[in-house]
Amino acid sequence: MRPGSLRVQVTAMLSDSLRDAGWNPEVLADEFREWKTDGAAGEYTSYYYGKDGDYTSPLRNGKPVLGHVHMPPASDAAALAAWEMQWRRRSRKTSDGALIYAYDHHYGYLLIFYAVEPTAHSLAQMQDADSVELMNMFADIAEAFIHNGTVIA
Repeated sequence: MRPGSLRVQVTAMLSDSLRDAGWNPEVLADEFREWKTDGAAGEYTSYYYGKDGDYTSPLRNGKPVLGHVHMPPASDAAALAAWEMQWRRRSRKTSDGALIYAYDHHYGYLLIFYAVEPTAHSLAQMQDADSVELMNMFADIAEAFIHNGTVIA
């Protein structure tokens, strides 16, 4: 797939929550696509997208299926100040908010869920039944997408 032809889809679940918050899911998909076309350098060229990587669990067929990218803090002034300092220095930006997604080289990207601060790290650590259930649901969504491009949520 050529960088300019990256396909980015958004789950209905994420679209609904974005609209409820007054955000446009199509704009998020477009900005995510633009950011991903920058490759690894995108982490340092975009204000809105920070550290990007895979979650190590849950796994499907022994492999990670979920990726996440750190997003700017929205409610913690000190965390936002740190994010902005890292942005000015063009260094790695981290936060406790993350956009969770799946990727397949045939089907592109599927934006699944936006974990708002301060929940992203506790969700990913899966230390309680609710976070285990959510992360497994996200992994099931990702697995279906990776398998045949189906968007099930």
